[in-house]
Amino acid sequence: MKEGLYRTMDLYRYRRQILRMQDNHKKEFFSDSYGMCGLEIEFGVRYSRRCRTYIATGLKKLKAVVGSLGKFVQDASVGQDLNVEIVLMPLDEQRLEAVFRDIKEILDFYEDFIFDDNCGVHANFRADDMQKRLFYSALVCGGYDADRFCHSKYKYDFLRIARREDGTWLSYDDYIAHQDRVSAKYASVNFLKENLIEFRSLKFQWSDIEYIYDLYRCHCLYADACTLRATAGKVAYLADYVRGAL
Repeated sequence: MKEGLYRTMDLYRYRRQILRMQDNHKKEFFSDSYGMCGLEIEFGVRYSRRCRTYIATGLKKLKAVVGSLGKFVQDASVGQDLNVEIVLMPLDEQRLEAVFRDIKEILDFYEDFIFDDNCGVHANFRADDMQKRLFYSALVCGGYDADRFCHSKYKYDFLRIARREDGTWLSYDDYIAHQDRVSAKYASVNFLKENLIEFRSLKFQWSDIEYIYDLYRCHCLYADACTLRATAGKVAYLADYVRGAL
């Protein structure tokens, strides 16, 4: 009886007083964030009364690292006594790496913090329709690396959907239609959200996030830069033409 009461009180304190977790809250921070990555990191806490202060200390360390750069929400799919999802706002690569490494160091140190097959790391990038199409083409042309993902939680690997039985690839529009039809938002690459590319269940190491970041930068931001240069060239040509006519 007393043990259960301590557990209830401590878990409430962890959620509300230390992490200030939010329920049913819009998780994305996306507004003007092209070129940045928003990261979601799921983990669980295994509670024991003997370690209650030890757990509280670790959670306070996490709260301090995240600070104003993100928030904590509940995620029941993790399956531990306390289920946590850290949602980081979109950050540039250098700042994101520093925050990620600090979070990972804390999660690795505290033995009661669990990152197992029920957890995942999800990366989100802003992209318009043209960028999504370009990125899809890059993935099916060899850019996708299944070894960067952990498929224990979500079984739907990108290639299982994108490749037909005869070995040919679905078009981008056919891929989206299939995802939407079977609710495959849990595929490792998800284009279903408006203006967003989502990578689900990356492995819990920076090199895999960095790989996705590099793909995005090369195929989305580079394409955007080419479009801007082409547009600037047309404007310059028209300006010269008008000056000549006058």
